[in-house]
Amino acid sequence: MIVIVEGPDGVGKSTLIRHIRRDFFDGKVDIFKFSDTSDVSFNNYKEKLEADLGNIIMDRFNLSEDVYSTVYQRYPKNSLLDHLKTFSLIEDLDAIYIILYSSNLDLLWERCHQRGDTEKVYNNLLDLNDYYYQVGKELRKLYPRNIKLIDVAATVNIFEDVEKILKEVQDEQNKSNND
Repeated sequence: MIVIVEGPDGVGKSTLIRHIRRDFFDGKVDIFKFSDTSDVSFNNYKEKLEADLGNIIMDRFNLSEDVYSTVYQRYPKNSLLDHLKTFSLIEDLDAIYIILYSSNLDLLWERCHQRGDTEKVYNNLLDLNDYYYQVGKELRKLYPRNIKLIDVAATVNIFEDVEKILKEVQDEQNKSNND
C-alpha cells in the first residue's frame, strides 16, 4: 500500500506517519521524506511510486512542490502536465493521498511555535493551509477514491480516522486481488 501525507507546517504529518508506521504497518514500511532539496521530477515520483517495496509512506509529495512554490512566489519545479501525470499514476496505483489542513489556524501557529519554526513559516501559514485545503477540495472531486482531505482541528482522533481509511482501502485491495 502506498500512503502519501501532505499538509502545511505544524499540521501533524510526521506524528501521523510515525503512528501509521508503528500501529498500522507494524513497522514494515519504507518512508520517503521529500524536502526542498529533493528531486521533484515526475520521473523521481514515478520511480518512488512504482518501487516494489511493499508498504510505502511518502512524507510530502508533488502537491507540496506546487503549494510552496505558489505561496513563496518562486518558479515551480514541475509543470502542470507533470502534476497531472503524477495524480494519474497515483490513481492507477490505488495510492492513498491524505491532505491535512486545520480549520483552527491557532492550532497550527501553536505547534509551529513549539517547534521553533521561523518567522517566514508563521507569516505564510494561513496561505499554505488555505492552499492545501482549496486544492485538496478540487483534487477530491477528480480522484474521490484516492484523495482524503482531513481537518485536524475537527476530528476527534485523527489516528483512528486514518486507520479506518487505510483498513477500507486494504480490504478493497484484498478483495480485488482475490477476484
